[in-house]
Amino acid sequence: MPTPISTLRTTTTPKKPIVDPRPPKFAAPKANITLPPNLGRPPVARDLIIKKGFDGLTREQAVAKVLAGLGTKVAPQNATLAKETAGEAFRNFNVAMSNTFLPGSPNNVFLKSLGNQQLTLLGTMSSIQPTVYKAVNPANGQTKYYARDWTGNFAELPKPPLNVVMEARLRLEPPGLVMSYPKWKNAALSGPLSTIVEL
Repeated sequence: MPTPISTLRTTTTPKKPIVDPRPPKFAAPKANITLPPNLGRPPVARDLIIKKGFDGLTREQAVAKVLAGLGTKVAPQNATLAKETAGEAFRNFNVAMSNTFLPGSPNNVFLKSLGNQQLTLLGTMSSIQPTVYKAVNPANGQTKYYARDWTGNFAELPKPPLNVVMEARLRLEPPGLVMSYPKWKNAALSGPLSTIVEL
């Protein structure tokens, strides 16, 4: 069984944040997300049918952008893993974005509690922390990262997340975003991944 990308080690040097004084050009959400009819039970995140993400791209289009931003070669045997993991990142990111803009949701309440911060939602290739919020203090450029912990609450992370493949600068009211697909690297995808043998 291939090792999940979330467990692969990469080395990155955090860059000093740049606070842009110019207001970003936020776009209105373009998501097309529905639920199957007649579920017969309360819906969960896995039930969502994401026809288009919040930037208007389909899953296939977003995955293509994620893989185009990969700065390392992908070995043929790892191509399916990379594609499927990028697809999961797309789903996780857009579910988190939906909760971000939903009034009264835990995500929305938490972000509003941060006050006048420059907020960005980060989507990663990690199954442990698939989405992370970045908050930058516009007064001094101090940057903090937050993700849900095992209790379901948001906790500050000790360091920035790795393998960020999509991000959106946020405006909570009215809902708006500036979407981008940053460059990323994962050298482990270039060769054989370790396997776990079940006895």
